[in-house]
Amino acid sequence: MKALLIAPLLAPLLLTPAFAAGSLGSKIAESKAHLSEAAGATQQTEDRTPAIDNTDSQNDITTVDAGDSPADTTAPSDTVAPVTVAPDTITPPAPPTPEKSVEDLISEGDDIYFDAWYDEDYKDAAKLYQQAVDMGSAEAMWRLGLMHENGEGFDASDAVAVDFYKRSAEGGSANGMLFLADMLRGGFGVAEDDLAAADWYQKAGDLGDTEAMRKLGLMYDNGEGVALDDFKAALLFKQASDGGDEIATRFLAQMYYDGEGVAKDMIKSAALYLKASDMGDAPSSRALGLMYDRGEGVALDDAKAIEYYKRAAEGGDAIAMRYLGEMYDAGEGVAENNATAVDYFQKAVDAGDTIAAGELGVMYEYGDGVAQDYDLAIKNYKIAVDGGDAVSMRRLGLMYDLARGMPEDNPKAIELYEKARENGDVIATRFLGQMYEDGEGVKRDYLQAAVYYREAAKAGDASAQRFLGIMLYDGTGLAQDYGQAAQWFKQAVDGGDLEANWWLAICYLYGEGVDENSVRAADYAYIAITGGHDYALETLLNIGEYNTSRVFRQRLQELMRADGYYTGRIDASFGPKTRAALNAAFGTRQ
Repeated sequence: MKALLIAPLLAPLLLTPAFAAGSLGSKIAESKAHLSEAAGATQQTEDRTPAIDNTDSQNDITTVDAGDSPADTTAPSDTVAPVTVAPDTITPPAPPTPEKSVEDLISEGDDIYFDAWYDEDYKDAAKLYQQAVDMGSAEAMWRLGLMHENGEGFDASDAVAVDFYKRSAEGGSANGMLFLADMLRGGFGVAEDDLAAADWYQKAGDLGDTEAMRKLGLMYDNGEGVALDDFKAALLFKQASDGGDEIATRFLAQMYYDGEGVAKDMIKSAALYLKASDMGDAPSSRALGLMYDRGEGVALDDAKAIEYYKRAAEGGDAIAMRYLGEMYDAGEGVAENNATAVDYFQKAVDAGDTIAAGELGVMYEYGDGVAQDYDLAIKNYKIAVDGGDAVSMRRLGLMYDLARGMPEDNPKAIELYEKARENGDVIATRFLGQMYEDGEGVKRDYLQAAVYYREAAKAGDASAQRFLGIMLYDGTGLAQDYGQAAQWFKQAVDGGDLEANWWLAICYLYGEGVDENSVRAADYAYIAITGGHDYALETLLNIGEYNTSRVFRQRLQELMRADGYYTGRIDASFGPKTRAALNAAFGTRQ
């Protein structure tokens, strides 16, 4: 079943140049609402201080003597005497009006950019942005910075992008501050400087930029460039959430889920995930589905879980696609449908979820919902292995071990089991113990087998607990110790291991490691038989009444009569009726 983890939802986003700035198109869309006001204010300043060629203007001014009378209206003579005018009365000509305002230039550039297909289109947009930059527009500066960063119309250059972002930030643009902070935080085109990044995020946040608030919150959450402060992080996430940032809303929901910076509140967490989901945040839809799946903060409801998983999947969330595959595979909240499960697993793989590749591998290996195909099983397991999935490492190792779809290769199996063990797979650790105990792919080594069994047993693997108990019971590779053996058998039984019931029955029957108790022995033996443990049935039919106590046999007859398998007398005999009843009871509780 799926790993029910929500904590990675809050993990800081991996900083790459693409993350630092994103596509220009999306940033332009975000800034459209602010463009008119900012550009208008800039234009007022620019119109008051036009560039004038003073030399040419002065040459065009006619000088007039302030003391002379108005010009004579009679026809002029061939020559006209020069007229002088006092300097403080000179009125300069009106400055030339720009053909286009900053706002118009940026708007036209945006239109071209949105429709751009070729490098020349980007260059046309860049020319318009450059004209706006030349007129002092901070909003045009960050646009050019993004184009340089993304290599749109220019050779990609983080350093040039940083220069534009810095000029834009210093010119008062919140977007410029945000993008400069991103570059400083990631060390793209400039030396990494978390302290400076936090300062620019703060300045952009003060101007109302919700993305900057959210990213500053992440820095407080992780102690990057600022002192670790979950409370401050939660406050910033809330401010960004209140401003409409769906990712910050998700982060705040996670804070309430984990009780970090705020009091743990599952109901509040679910409400915030719902808010972010309604805003279109796919990971929040998945998280809310998970809460319905587990009954956390909301009533347990598999149908609701599927509803939100589907919403997340429609939003492109690959993990939600995998969860849907698991729900259809298990028939949780929906009728079991392995073919639909395969379809969702494949969609998740195509969307980049490598764990889903492991799930898909299982479906192909066993022919669930799809024709059995070892080659496709191996292909998908390898995808999952390359993605670091420990379970798939073990499963692929088992295919080498059992020669499924390939020649048997025990050394390769051991290599994969060891890799899975290093990545935390406990079952793979037990498999390594079995390989060393049986001498498959390695020289038989009981002591090393016991080391692996003990490691897996301590990690809670019930089968490993039984295997270790058997080695202690038999004294194989270890000093014989009935007491420790019985303790491991008990833990294995508590962990759901069927076969351990028979071994514990033997311990109670003969008083090995525990006080002799034939009734308990019979109870454990009956569990093993009805559970389908053929070794228990075969052994019991062989030893019969020669190596068992009368109390043990009577108790078995009582148990079988209570379940309707035995109709004879309770006489501790081990005749045909008792044997027939044991066979009838075998495997009835699998």
